[in-house]
Amino acid sequence: MNEARIYKHSTFSAILIAIFFAFVSVVLCTTIGMEAPFVALPVAALMLVVLGTVFVSRLSKVVLSEDEITTQGLFGAKTLRWTEISRVSGRGNGIKLHNFDEDVTVAPDQQLPRYEEIIETIGKKRPDLFSPLDHSEMKRGLGSYSGVLISALFLVGVAAAFFFGGDLSSDAPVAFIVIAGIILIFLWMFLASPQSLTLDGRTLQLKYLLNEKTLSAEEIASVQFVYTRTRNGKQYYIALNLAGGGTIRISGLGVSLPVTYLVLKNWHRANAQGSSANLH
Repeated sequence: MNEARIYKHSTFSAILIAIFFAFVSVVLCTTIGMEAPFVALPVAALMLVVLGTVFVSRLSKVVLSEDEITTQGLFGAKTLRWTEISRVSGRGNGIKLHNFDEDVTVAPDQQLPRYEEIIETIGKKRPDLFSPLDHSEMKRGLGSYSGVLISALFLVGVAAAFFFGGDLSSDAPVAFIVIAGIILIFLWMFLASPQSLTLDGRTLQLKYLLNEKTLSAEEIASVQFVYTRTRNGKQYYIALNLAGGGTIRISGLGVSLPVTYLVLKNWHRANAQGSSANLH
């Protein structure tokens, strides 16, 4: 890395977001204010908070150089030399880098363009922080269980309201089908995701609710940190591309997803013959 790399959001997108929220705020306040002026003020305040949060997040920036990493936002910048990082932590798609004194924490914005490149650089600069020996077992966090449970209860509640409300209109069967379909999708996503991951020498064990899989390092062609775009932004996951074809997705574990990815990458590199050329 001869020159510093800068990762930041497009200024144009930040301006568009500001214009959009300003327009929506004016429309809502105008229409609601005419009917209920006491409601208009809280709505306007909420829109301003959302606008401010989104706009501030679009001003974040990460600078990577040969010697250090810097995160910069509206309220200042934080810098750590690669040699100053003592440990890593994080939740979800985020990662936090801590120094030895625990008084400086650098956390790159996970919605930045090419965020996956930032993760790759962190892994290359400090591979010792992602040892498979230190992270031999990783389990799904309680947050994912509660999220699925709350969503399921909400959908069941909506279905119960239709049933006990005596709604026999022609739209009721369609609503039931839609709700049942959403519940089945939630259930499939939950069952298809590993509940825990264990590294034991040259083998990887994935435990699901109903079964488990054991893979050797040679059965995995490559390990990738990839994403899909949704309405809520990028949704990252780890892709285990199998040598015999097919892909296993990993997400939702209690350990930060970037940390899990870098641990798996180091494990695969160390245990799969000729795997270094296939890792991305």
